[in-house]
Amino acid sequence: MIKVYTADTDILNDDGLFSSLYNRISEDRQKTIQRLKFRKDRNLSLGVEILLIHALENENIDTQGLVFSTVQNGKPCLVNRDIQFNLSHSGNISMCAISDKEIGCDVEKIEKRGRDILRIAKNFFFDNEYRYISDLEDEDERIDMFFRLWTLKESFMKVTGLGMALPLKDFSIEINDSGIYVNHSLNDKIYYEKELHLDNEYKYAVCSLCDDSPVCIKTDLETIKL
Repeated sequence: MIKVYTADTDILNDDGLFSSLYNRISEDRQKTIQRLKFRKDRNLSLGVEILLIHALENENIDTQGLVFSTVQNGKPCLVNRDIQFNLSHSGNISMCAISDKEIGCDVEKIEKRGRDILRIAKNFFFDNEYRYISDLEDEDERIDMFFRLWTLKESFMKVTGLGMALPLKDFSIEINDSGIYVNHSLNDKIYYEKELHLDNEYKYAVCSLCDDSPVCIKTDLETIKL
């Protein structure tokens, strides 16, 4: 079971709330926030760790003295906590996913202006992914599909730990009636994707290992108020 938590971080513009939640997060996260110039970015960074703390508490996992480290490829992990997690943020939304298996998640705000999506897809996506977009006649549908694919691809890049070090053309997303698959040659693991449909302004996706089929990726979703 994958458990996903999201939150709107605009509420953290309240200085009192920001301060009280800031005191709950790890020293490493506090240092990260101190380096950020804009309040919006500080809110997002605080939001993802508060979501992680909330997720751990729901699993009855001790959240005192959290220590972060990295595993292969630099993917963040928790020291002495037997759980996998991944964090993402975009726009004003923070997102956290936890699981007992390798997990990647991504949220992307849909931007309808300022991007030549067909050019980007042609240059950086697989041919089948480019066709998913270019075959659509309606511009809004093309934009929607572009961000849908981008979110799916990034959630896979994150589950591997490689992030943007993994070229977008080194793997492809296949969407069909039975599910969403990742075609790749990184290893012999089978990864499946699942999309979450929460609103019309953002795209959400999680990617994980699965022992059976795409239907085995089951998510428990909670949107919380910080």
